[in-house]
Amino acid sequence: MLKKIKEIYPDLYVIMGGPHPTYDKSIIENDMIDAICSGEGEEAFAEFLDKHPDGDYISVKNFSFKEKNGRIITNPLRPLIDINTLPIPDYDFFPLQSTDKIISFSSRNCVYRCTYCFNRDYSNKYKEIGVKQIYSVMDVDKYLNTLKYLKNKYEGKFKYFHFLDDVFPIKKDWLNKFAERYPKEIGLPFRVGLNPIMIRENIIALLRKAGCSSLNFAIESGSERIRNKIMLRPSVTNKQMIELSKIIRKYNIYIFTQNIMMSPTETLKEAKQTLE
Repeated sequence: MLKKIKEIYPDLYVIMGGPHPTYDKSIIENDMIDAICSGEGEEAFAEFLDKHPDGDYISVKNFSFKEKNGRIITNPLRPLIDINTLPIPDYDFFPLQSTDKIISFSSRNCVYRCTYCFNRDYSNKYKEIGVKQIYSVMDVDKYLNTLKYLKNKYEGKFKYFHFLDDVFPIKKDWLNKFAERYPKEIGLPFRVGLNPIMIRENIIALLRKAGCSSLNFAIESGSERIRNKIMLRPSVTNKQMIELSKIIRKYNIYIFTQNIMMSPTETLKEAKQTLE
């Protein structure tokens, strides 16, 4: 695609961002790409736009650049952004893909370091610049204002919110405020995702009080060996999984399960355990 675009606009400056250049900076060596942005892009890309082409844009952190002589300049990461300082995203940039839901995030990244997940390497990259915890949560006020905006803007065009956080915030003060205010100020059903080790009856009761109608229950594998030894998941036994699911059902919350099949070293018998 870039090759075809470059044939029409040969002087176009091309930047690539997202997961690929975050984890494999060698993509900068591609002839079609002039620069890459690794990690978060909100501040980095804005700074680049302010400085390109006449300012000192090649010093922008999170960016790597390829000069005309082929020399590559790689700048370090900047600290993670305070998500409470960000404006509400422009949801009109992409047309709504679903008439059922709007996806939203109250937090970024995750507290866990499962082997299959980006958070593991992402955390290691930011540790190199002194960031001890990559998980961050939006203030309840800020998040509810975002949801109010979306509810009013797209009224009648969707039925529920899907909170697609890696793990939904469950800190006591945050969840208590959210459960008290969400039904009054938003009042739409919503879906969340939780790691089983985070599930307690008081947490499920608060989520239900707020309006939670469905929960993404991240089992990942029915094999305790795969979960504990290969995925390095927080330790929860199969028996505990069943008991936790009973708590969720007690509050009439629909359960979705999240699973990964055919992990390294997984046997057919272990794969069947997941289905069972």
